[in-house]
Amino acid sequence: MLSGRVNISAVRAFQTSISVQKATPTAELRKTILKEQSPRRPPSVYALFLKALMPVVKSEYPSAKFGELSKKVNEKWKDMSDFQKKPYYDEAQRLRKEYYSARAEIEKTLPPKRPCTGFILYCNDVRPHVAAENPMLKATEVARVLGERWKTLPFEKKNKYLDLAARNLEQWKARNIFVK
Repeated sequence: MLSGRVNISAVRAFQTSISVQKATPTAELRKTILKEQSPRRPPSVYALFLKALMPVVKSEYPSAKFGELSKKVNEKWKDMSDFQKKPYYDEAQRLRKEYYSARAEIEKTLPPKRPCTGFILYCNDVRPHVAAENPMLKATEVARVLGERWKTLPFEKKNKYLDLAARNLEQWKARNIFVK
């Protein structure tokens, strides 16, 4: 039975004994570049409406608190027809397209991702067939079936995927300057 107290030094010793696989330098670099250079995510339709209408509602109710003002804006939003909401939807869609095109431009400059392993290549090939054979299975169950099939796969067939993965890895290492 556990007591109510926890031995902190034992917990720290356990945490330091766990080996955690660190991300590759390329993955870390991709993440930091995306974080620093990506534009802000586009606002939602309602956020655009809120931004446009909040000053108007605030001038109507100058002593109201933010929560009350938000309720007033929400009531106006609910009372609007789809035709009246259309300009906000159009603006949100335009901003979304701008965001994704800008992000795509940034992603083109990023170092290439690490290639797939042999198992992942096998899963990508076989997953559609397994899903078609068993349409009632959830994605996690399909993954379990794929893992079981990979374990029982003959070495000759498994080697095909492992060789392809090794070739892809060598090509990736050759063109990736961040790999030691």
